[in-house]
Amino acid sequence: MRFCPLARTFVLSLLSWIAACSTPDLTNKSCAAGSPCPSGQHCDVEAKCVADLVAPDLAIPDLAIPDLAGAPDLSAPDLLKPKANGDTCSGPAECPSGVCADGVCCATVCDGQCEACDVTPGTCTQVSGAPHGARNDCKGAGSTCGGTCGTHRDQCDFPSNQTACGAQSCTASVKTLAVKCDGAGTCPAATTVSCGAFDCNGTDCYTSCSDASVCVSPAVCISAVCAGQKADGATCGGNGDCLHGNCVDGVCCNSGCTGQCQACDVSGKVGTCSQVTGAPHASRAACAGTGTGCGGQCGTQPTACDFPTTSCRTASCTAGTATSGGTCSNGSCPAPTTTTCFPFVCGPSACKTTCTNDGDCAVNDYCNAGSCAATAPLGHLCTSNAICGSGSCVDGVCCNVACNGQCQACDLPGKLGTCSQVSGVPHGARPACTGAGSSPCGGSCGASATACDYPAGSCRAASCTGGVATAGATCANGTCPAQTTSTCFPYICGANACTNSCTGDGDCAANEYCNSGTCQATAPLGHACGSDGVCGSGHCVSGSCCDTACNGQCETCGGGTCHQVTGAPPAGKPACTDDGTGCGGSCGSSRTACDYTPTTTVCNHACPSSSQGFEYDYLCTGSGTCSSTPTTKSCTTGYTCRLGNMCNAPGTCAMASDCLSGYSCFSNGNCALCGALNQGCCPSQTCKSGLVCANTARPGNVPIFRCVTP
Repeated sequence: MRFCPLARTFVLSLLSWIAACSTPDLTNKSCAAGSPCPSGQHCDVEAKCVADLVAPDLAIPDLAIPDLAGAPDLSAPDLLKPKANGDTCSGPAECPSGVCADGVCCATVCDGQCEACDVTPGTCTQVSGAPHGARNDCKGAGSTCGGTCGTHRDQCDFPSNQTACGAQSCTASVKTLAVKCDGAGTCPAATTVSCGAFDCNGTDCYTSCSDASVCVSPAVCISAVCAGQKADGATCGGNGDCLHGNCVDGVCCNSGCTGQCQACDVSGKVGTCSQVTGAPHASRAACAGTGTGCGGQCGTQPTACDFPTTSCRTASCTAGTATSGGTCSNGSCPAPTTTTCFPFVCGPSACKTTCTNDGDCAVNDYCNAGSCAATAPLGHLCTSNAICGSGSCVDGVCCNVACNGQCQACDLPGKLGTCSQVSGVPHGARPACTGAGSSPCGGSCGASATACDYPAGSCRAASCTGGVATAGATCANGTCPAQTTSTCFPYICGANACTNSCTGDGDCAANEYCNSGTCQATAPLGHACGSDGVCGSGHCVSGSCCDTACNGQCETCGGGTCHQVTGAPPAGKPACTDDGTGCGGSCGSSRTACDYTPTTTVCNHACPSSSQGFEYDYLCTGSGTCSSTPTTKSCTTGYTCRLGNMCNAPGTCAMASDCLSGYSCFSNGNCALCGALNQGCCPSQTCKSGLVCANTARPGNVPIFRCVTP
């Protein structure tokens, strides 16, 4: 029984469904080569054991198509047999690999133009000759230039572009040139060239003649050239059209006119070969270098272009290589030539050839008397980096490294040329440690090669003076930080810092006073106060703030203003001194002290212990007391000090003791001398020897007794 493809697909699907419903699930066990599946299963493309399809005893509908002669026999037993690579197939679903190529199941994809899977059934192999099966033919297949399969799997091979595919020929005075393959399967169209007035000579054109037999009628042979009958200047299609055999620039010309800077169709000169200027004419070759700085143009000569001879490249020198300049030559700029400058370096546009310093020499060379020399070894004396092979001239010697650490050196004894760490003061021209020798914070070389070590101790003690506190400081990188200050106001300085509380006005700044441990602003004039610190003026007088200290003995403060008083000093001020002798003082002309009785005022008297003719006077001191040191005052002549501790005044004597010795107290109360000539005497007194006491008054007058001569 034979089935059409549609019936076969139906049967396969039906059998798969029946098998799935009637066969135990023995699938999905892993399998591999040498490890077969259980009976009734086979290993599929995913390396899993799957059940074999067993044809049940089914009555397959009769779907026979009797007229399909030659169709494959796809009876049920054939349908149930599993496909393998190399088996015939009609689609990828039938193949374990999922690839159906060239009508067989193929192990791999096999779609290259020069591949096939039915040459070695099931394996994709490269083919030669024509592409296999339904693949596209090689381009040009069957022709000289056509391709065939050969060295590639994915494309055809083609004859090279040197393969001839058309021979040269000549027909009817037209030569067809030979052609070669394009290397891609095609033979290009042939190019034709007119023989002009000449006829074909086999596959080529005649190029000369001795008679008209090789000329195309009506051309004739003139001077070995086939020429037509057209005069110079007439339009033409080839040399054969022209009388002189020269069809140039589309017109008959008087000569071949082949010069690069010639033309035969110049306006006003058509038919005569003439020289042109500017660009070459018509199909003649363009001047070399056209469009460049060296490009030529027609000018002074007919056969060739004129070219500039100007500079087309400036000489230069970069990175030790000099590049030559260039001058235009025949339309082009010559290729540059380069020169290595070593051991010198580049100058502005060329290599230097002498040196004046190391900078004129290449790396690892140095300048020595105008010539660049190889560089020196480590430890060698040097004056610049270029002298040293290491590239580092440090401390006057070639050093292994740059050695620029503040605490490094390269010329230490026993270590010349080797960068070494130093201690103490930095070496050579390296910067000194900050603050060294002038500050307690100064540094020195020690633990670090790159920088100085610095102390971290105190460099300034905290202090406080005049109400300004200065903060203490600690060394930082070789310096003592700038001084910082703070004002204590409203407090004052303590031992080394501002105070921040008070127990009395003395703990507060000027014009501030202490109030419950806090310094506060002071009070105005006239304000009640208990101390000077409470007052803005700084003066607390008699319980109120005063404009001045007002401490004069004869001053008092009222309403905040100090004023003078008279009389007794005000309450609270010392009283004026007064010892009760009449020398006491009182406020008057002065604010600061009492006015006192003048020092010329007698405040007490005394008499000597014996009758004397003087008295003791005591004067006021001018400070409220009577002096204890007396001054003497003579009594009136003849009198003594007796009455009231004072000298007896004239006319006051009452007894002889009131008068000095030798004087007598007369009845008129006066003391007078007695006993001497013309001296007073008393009747009861005796005059001196030889004298007598007598009344010397005129009669009727008061008697005056004097001692007289008898």
